[in-house]
Amino acid sequence: PTIPTLLMAPFLIIRYLVLAKREERMMEKTHATDYMRYRRTTPGWFPSIPLLISDTFRQKKLYGK
Repeated sequence: PTIPTLLMAPFLIIRYLVLAKREERMMEKTHATDYMRYRRTTPGWFPSIPLLISDTFRQKKLYGK
């Protein structure tokens, strides 16, 4: 990493978080029921370990892999 990259990183991270929250509010207003269902089944920032494990077992059961 270069010095300008390190200096810009906090600004870019904060900006991205603000933008993501704004988009979530817009999606809640526009697609309330569908978006809330999506949020319950989809992790926000990082993969959910239990969700990954259940998906892996479900795929093995469906596809025999």
